[in-house]
Amino acid sequence: MKSVVLDSTELSSDFLCAGLKFQLLDHMFHESWLSVFVPASVFEETVANHARQTMALQTATRKLSEDRRRHGLGGMESAEEEGFEYRSYLVDRLERLSITVLPWPDVTHQELVARAVSRKPPFDEKGGGYRDSLVWADAVQLAASGRQVALVSSDKAFAGSDGTLAPALQDE
Repeated sequence: MKSVVLDSTELSSDFLCAGLKFQLLDHMFHESWLSVFVPASVFEETVANHARQTMALQTATRKLSEDRRRHGLGGMESAEEEGFEYRSYLVDRLERLSITVLPWPDVTHQELVARAVSRKPPFDEKGGGYRDSLVWADAVQLAASGRQVALVSSDKAFAGSDGTLAPALQDE
């Protein structure tokens, strides 16, 4: 069975999971030959990204309303959504799309620290890459269980200089 692991770059670019790639997943009968997964760390990162971007939009909307009033154009009606619980929405949407949120990977702090201090991808030269390393651990665990795994990400942390999977990750 083929397995697709979605990184936060894929979810955060379409918070409602309603764009073309998600529409295709919704219309595909994929349960027998394709499984789609979202790591727990990606789920949490997406929820946090949504909250940050929502706050930024609300601040920008308030500022625009103030600017409109100063120019005599009148304020704008509040565009803020009261009661929209994104976490619940995302859980429901992923379930409807038959996308499984993976449990936290079985990786030790010692393994992550060893990877970080050696700057092994997906850690970068500055030692950043903790969340990406959790995503990678999920991909490796799925592969170790005999699945063919495709990691879908726009994140350069997983890429080699030629744009394919980083050589250090290919070895794993």
